[in-house]
Amino acid sequence: MKSSSVCLTMAGLVFLLSGCATTGPRLERGPGWPLAEAQVLYDRGQYTQAMIECIDVAKRKPDAPGLEEMQNRIAEALNEQRRREAIERNRLASLKMETETASLMTVPHTYGITRFVTGQTGSLRTPQAGVQKTLERKVTLHLENANLSQFILTVGEAEKINIIADSDLAGSSGAMTLHAEDTPLIEILNYVSRNLNVSFYIGDNVLWVLPGRSAESGVPLETRMYRLRKGIAGEEAANPEEGLDIVRVVKRFVPQAQGADLVFNGKSHTLIARNTRENLALIEDIIEALDVCPPQVLIEARFITTGINDLGELGIDWVLNSPVAVTTKKVWEGGAAASANETEIAAGAGIGFTKFPNSGQGLNLSYQGILTDPMFRATLHALEISGKSRTLSVPRVTTVNNKQARIRIGRDFRYFEEYDVESTPSTTSNTTVYRNVLVPVGRPQVEELGIELGVTPSVGADLGSINLLMKPSIKDFVRYEYYETAGVNDNNNPTATNATSLIKLPIFSTSELETELIVQSGQTVVMGGLISTSETRSRDGVPIISRIPIVGRLFEHDIVEERRENLLIFVTATLLSEWGESLIPVPAAGGEATPAVEEPAAPAVEGEAEAG
Repeated sequence: MKSSSVCLTMAGLVFLLSGCATTGPRLERGPGWPLAEAQVLYDRGQYTQAMIECIDVAKRKPDAPGLEEMQNRIAEALNEQRRREAIERNRLASLKMETETASLMTVPHTYGITRFVTGQTGSLRTPQAGVQKTLERKVTLHLENANLSQFILTVGEAEKINIIADSDLAGSSGAMTLHAEDTPLIEILNYVSRNLNVSFYIGDNVLWVLPGRSAESGVPLETRMYRLRKGIAGEEAANPEEGLDIVRVVKRFVPQAQGADLVFNGKSHTLIARNTRENLALIEDIIEALDVCPPQVLIEARFITTGINDLGELGIDWVLNSPVAVTTKKVWEGGAAASANETEIAAGAGIGFTKFPNSGQGLNLSYQGILTDPMFRATLHALEISGKSRTLSVPRVTTVNNKQARIRIGRDFRYFEEYDVESTPSTTSNTTVYRNVLVPVGRPQVEELGIELGVTPSVGADLGSINLLMKPSIKDFVRYEYYETAGVNDNNNPTATNATSLIKLPIFSTSELETELIVQSGQTVVMGGLISTSETRSRDGVPIISRIPIVGRLFEHDIVEERRENLLIFVTATLLSEWGESLIPVPAAGGEATPAVEEPAAPAVEGEAEAG
């Protein structure tokens, strides 16, 4: 009982203290005050639980003293708590946003870092088992009319090989005679397999004799996975299951035993094969031969175009600046007879020629009569232009063995080949007239103009000689050719005109060369002969007068233009290693070139590479 009274006294003291701390009107809070528990929760800062307690009190005693005041204080405290929490959340959100923005503005930590890795470069061959090594050993064996059981006992005891045979082969009645000196054991087994119609399965530690020599003789199959060392590209990458050369060769040349299968997975770059151990060894031979990096060839082409232009203009322009009387007559003028022109050459007359293309250049001398009647002017024009031009283009491209490299410098020319008839109405004098015109349809044709060079290199195992198939070509636009077509009558439009239309089609000039030759790595091939020369001469003259010797030259215009262009193509083919070094064949001591020897690759530093 004492402890209970002490607790009540302490609770009353808490209530008194809390009441003193509040700013509202003081209320009487006796020991039986219904809101005592709510007040305790409020003082602890547990506003939600205090509000729940007030709700319970409101249900039991709605007119409890101080209920409304307590609820208001709790509500204010809850709002203040939520306001502080919202401010804190906003602060944290702003801080997080600033941190993310700052991190996005920084360069990734992996930028510019070089990491050395070690890929899988070893052999894909499966190590030989103990029995396989024994089969390559040379043995001496002599047997007369021996059956299979005698052969098994003799070989097993002499060569210390575990040989087992199926039960139905123990009493085989076949007999053979065998005399071999220093002969590989595998060749003897092939002879026995052919004569006794059996097959041998080579295990790790046992040689198993099976009946029959067909693929369905029950030889156990094995599954092996080969992660190819080199990548694939082009048609092989588009359809690796059917287009991969290794898959095609294996399916064509490796016997497919019953249950054998072959699958290539492009994601992991792995070839999965299921076959007999003997056939798997053949598959490994094929992989070793085909899973190699093809040689790379750097093609460097130099296109040098030289041009020479010569232009000459020479002639005299004659101009009459005042009338010239041809005939006169007597007229009465001012009460006296006077002479007047009956016919005359009007002012501004002259001997006209085609205007010189470069009349403002060169020598222009004018001679004219002054204070005379008539007055004339003669202009001598003389011009000679000689120019040289040279254009150099040096494109470079690297291609793999037996893949064409294409280099083109030029522009695309588009034109239409198909046209359709379209009636276009036009109204004149309240009358609608339809006119048939030709309009282009479809997509325009594209003609590639300029200089194009196609080079296909082929490198053999000597890594020295390069077979080059080169096809340089030059294509230029010459002019448009116009074709006149009759309009098409439109039965639906009787007023349609049957006008003609012009179709223009382009004319192109093409110069091509094709050659195949063999060069050493680093050597340069020169191709020329693509020369174009044009000469244009034109002469304008006054009829009859221009044919008079010496004097006729004063009444002529001469224009002479010569244009010569020459294209030289230099092609340098250089063999490249996998690391990008140029490989040049080294001359042998006898004077003949030996194959280029590839420098050993720089050792890779052990890194974080996945071991296959």
